[in-house]
Amino acid sequence: MTTPRWYNLADLLLFVAFISSYAALLMSYNAANLFTHPVPMPCSVLPFCLITGGAGTGKTTTLAKALELILLDKPDSDILLAAPTGKAAQRLNESLAMQQHGINQSVRPQLGQLHAKTLHRLLAISEHSGRARHHADNPLCCDVLAIDEASMIGSDLLAQTLLALPPQAKLILLGDANQLPPIHSVAFFNEISQISPGYERDFATAAQQTLGITLNANSIDNHAPLPNAVCRLSVAQRFQQQSLIARCAAATLNHDSAALIQALGKQRHDIPTAKSLYQQLQHSYPDTRQALLHKLPQRMILCAKRHGDYGSQAINTQLDKHFRYIIAGQSAATWYEGRQILIEKNHPDLQLSNGDIGRCVWAAGAWHIDFGEQRLLQISHLPPDYSLAFAITIHKSQGSEYEHVDLLLDAFEPQQASALISQTLIYTGITRAKQSLTLFADSALLQQTLNRPERAMDSPLLALLQP
Repeated sequence: MTTPRWYNLADLLLFVAFISSYAALLMSYNAANLFTHPVPMPCSVLPFCLITGGAGTGKTTTLAKALELILLDKPDSDILLAAPTGKAAQRLNESLAMQQHGINQSVRPQLGQLHAKTLHRLLAISEHSGRARHHADNPLCCDVLAIDEASMIGSDLLAQTLLALPPQAKLILLGDANQLPPIHSVAFFNEISQISPGYERDFATAAQQTLGITLNANSIDNHAPLPNAVCRLSVAQRFQQQSLIARCAAATLNHDSAALIQALGKQRHDIPTAKSLYQQLQHSYPDTRQALLHKLPQRMILCAKRHGDYGSQAINTQLDKHFRYIIAGQSAATWYEGRQILIEKNHPDLQLSNGDIGRCVWAAGAWHIDFGEQRLLQISHLPPDYSLAFAITIHKSQGSEYEHVDLLLDAFEPQQASALISQTLIYTGITRAKQSLTLFADSALLQQTLNRPERAMDSPLLALLQP
C-alpha cells in the first residue's frame, strides 16, 4: 500500500525561505523539546500533524508557536479552535491567553481573537438527529483547524469532522495518548500516537538548515507511515521534574506500584468504610463560609465509578448537605452559593455542552448558574439533565485541571482483578491535578492493577498505515 505524502515540497521550500527570517523566534521555544522535536515546524507546514504528550509538556505552547508562524506567513488565515468538551475548550482558551506575552506583536490581535468551541457546536450537530450542519457539501470556512484533547474524540465524531474540513485546510490534533480512550469507539488518536515518529530526508534537511537541529539518524525514514506528522513531547514543563504529580504520573506509566506508593507517602490512604470516607472528605474542606467558597473551585473529587458507596453520586449527596449547612446555615433551600453542577447533555440553544461545570450565584434577584466565559443561566432555565459536581467520575474529568484532586479508586477484591480500574484510568486521574493530590486506594489494588501486563490489542488502523 502506498503511504500518502503529507506535504508538498514546494510548500516546504517556501516555508524554509520564510522561516529564515524568524529562526530566532522559533529558537525561543523551550529547548528541551525543540532540540528533540522541531514541532512548530510541521504544525505550520503540513496538512496534518498530531502532537502527543503528557500533562504540562508544552502542547499548548507548541500550538501557540505554530499558529504564530502561520499568521506571520499569512495574516488573513482563517483559524478554528475546538475541543471535545466545553471544559476542554474553555481551558484551551485560557492556556492560549497565557501564551500571548511570547507571541510576535504583529499577530497578537489575530491570536487573541481566536476562541475555541466544542466540536458539536463547531459542526452544528443536531442533538435530535445527530447530523452536522457542516459536512462535505457545506464545509467549515477555515485554513487551519486545531483540536485539543483529541484522545477523547470517538470515531464517529472524527469522521464528521474530517468530512467538514475543506480540502486545503491544515488539521492539528493535540492530546495525551496515555489518557482514557473514547468509550465504545476506535481510539484514533491513541493508535496513531503509537507510530514511531519518522522524518523524510528533505524535512530533516530543512530542520538543519533553518533551525540548526540535527534529527536522530534512526528517525529519518522516507517510507515511514505519516512521515513528519507525528510529534511526541516528553519533557514536563508545568510540573517540576521531582514534583509529586510528575513522580506519580511517571510511576503509573512505568507500571511501578511501589514507586507510586512511595511518592504519595501520607497522601495515600487505604479505602475506609463509606461513612469514614464521607467524614474524611468533609473534614478536608474549610469549615467557614468564605474559606469554603474560595476553595470549592480549586479542588475536585474524582471517582472511578458513579454508583455505589464509593461513587460520585453518593459522595455528592453527602457533601451537598454538609456544604449547604456551612454556606446557607439552617436553610432548607435546594440552591445556595457555590453549589456545583455538571451538564450531562449538549444544549446548543443554551450554549451548554456535555461536561460543562457551573456554580450557583445570586444575581439580579435570582439564583443563576455561572458556567464561565460570560455564560450565566437562571435556575428556572436550567435543563433537567444535570448532576451535582463536587465529585465527578474520572471519565468526566478529562479536559479539566484542578489545583487539588482527591482521587478515589475502588475497593480491592483479592479474588478477582477489577475490570474498572486500569493504568490508564489512574494516570488520567493523577494528571488532572496541577499542584497536589490525595489518593484513596489500597496498596494491594495498586499492585494488582499496575503490576499486571497490559493486553496487547491488534490495531487494524495501524496495520492499514504500514507501508
